[in-house]
Amino acid sequence: MIKIGIIGAGSIVENSHIPVLKSIAKVQITWISDINELVLRKVAAVNKIRYIKPDLIHSGIKEVDIVLLAIPIGVRDKYINIIADEGKAIYIEKPFARNQLEHEKICSMFPFHKIACGFQRRTYVNISLIRNIIQSKIFGDLLQVNLVECSYNLKSGGSNSFFSNSELSGGGILIESAIHSLDQLVYSIEPNEIIVHKSDGILANGQEYHLSSFADMITDYGNVRINLAISRLYNQPSGITFEFEHATLHMINKPSSNIYLVDKNSRNKTAIKIDYSQPFNICVDTSDKAFFVFWKLFFDAYLTKTINLTSAVTSALTTIWVEKIYRDIYK
Repeated sequence: MIKIGIIGAGSIVENSHIPVLKSIAKVQITWISDINELVLRKVAAVNKIRYIKPDLIHSGIKEVDIVLLAIPIGVRDKYINIIADEGKAIYIEKPFARNQLEHEKICSMFPFHKIACGFQRRTYVNISLIRNIIQSKIFGDLLQVNLVECSYNLKSGGSNSFFSNSELSGGGILIESAIHSLDQLVYSIEPNEIIVHKSDGILANGQEYHLSSFADMITDYGNVRINLAISRLYNQPSGITFEFEHATLHMINKPSSNIYLVDKNSRNKTAIKIDYSQPFNICVDTSDKAFFVFWKLFFDAYLTKTINLTSAVTSALTTIWVEKIYRDIYK
């Protein structure tokens, strides 16, 4: 039996992590904790989980094998230190770290198989297919990627929400939302290095609400230009376009989205059929399945003492990319 402790009782825990963990055999959620006692009591009661108050977390960590840390990045340090000191494993919700130094420091505190970063969208079937297309060179080398995530939304959750506090959240739309898409590109393209040439943003109170950036991913087969347009200030059709030597592909960044082959002249789109006979861990077509498969993969890494796509060390370049963009727009 793998025993889990949970620090943080927010919506991602309540709606995704808890249902998934309760569905996996030989896994037990031993306790949950949160500074908001009303929320904590509600989530604990609905899911029939024992809750503990924050001042008892240290003793609670001694009872479990793995701790899910799903609280704002600005208040995690003391818990990471305790979990590491107790020799337990940790699953950290994104964003994992604000910069390369922090990322490497946290990773150094745990064996590689005992630390996961919650980039579960790596498991989406369309991302797996894109990764395979890039590796197979069926359309030639990848030359350029255009990522657009633009949707008008200025809701912050109110003054008491950590989204409104850059010290807690670590930044704005990039680190709290778009970082998933950046990680999917890092996972798919497998660059050795990312060179950020220029980034601009519209900022308020230490957070970015709009940014544009272009960079080069340095790969074994050459440079891939990456263009980003990310905004909460206006609406624009969102998606990712992959330009290869001999074809252009487009997808909406959702787990069940088709990948379309785009005719360069007519701009007509033809869906590429996804073969669901592939192994389940790369055929995730819903968000719930993504959480399920990611947890299963982390348990596998934990039990076999191996590294896989859940391992935090594999997402270091994502953190470095975000840091370089922030260095540009906050200079």
